[in-house]
Amino acid sequence: MTILLSNLLALILRYQHNLKRSSTIEQALRQYVPADFAQKLSSSFKDLESEHRLVHGVSMLTDIKGYTRLSEEMAPQELHLLMNRYYEALIDEVEKRGGIIANIVGDSLLALWTAPEITPDLCKQACDTSFAIAEPIHANEEVRTKLPTCLALHGGEFPLGNLSAQGHYATSPVCDNYTTHRPN
Repeated sequence: MTILLSNLLALILRYQHNLKRSSTIEQALRQYVPADFAQKLSSSFKDLESEHRLVHGVSMLTDIKGYTRLSEEMAPQELHLLMNRYYEALIDEVEKRGGIIANIVGDSLLALWTAPEITPDLCKQACDTSFAIAEPIHANEEVRTKLPTCLALHGGEFPLGNLSAQGHYATSPVCDNYTTHRPN
């Protein structure tokens, strides 16, 4: 009887350890991928390549005009600090309005608003975000002059899932076109 109780206790402790580990992994992954993908990844890597779905929503892409020239002129540490301040403002505005950050690459940010169907409210959230992003950019002279930002919005139905090859995965929408808006 003692051995049975010991084994049961060991199983319970291992189960609790695995739950805590899975939660920790999920929280770490949420820093890099949308929450629903982080949850799936933390529980299983199986069938990751085929993970995709058709969603309705709006995607927003930002791009800094003249970034390559700026990155060649600024010291790397100075550029890094400037970009962190820049993205802090952008990410805050996206998250305040229900968007998720799908990706950040260099001078570009990709944000998504998804739902079972596209609605005027969903479109309004994305549009309001694009205009709200203009405010911190214009309020900070250094950001305004060094990081003039263009925005593109795309709304409709699009596939969202893993783009992959040779074991490298990126969760991304695949869209047909964007309409550009320059807030500055």
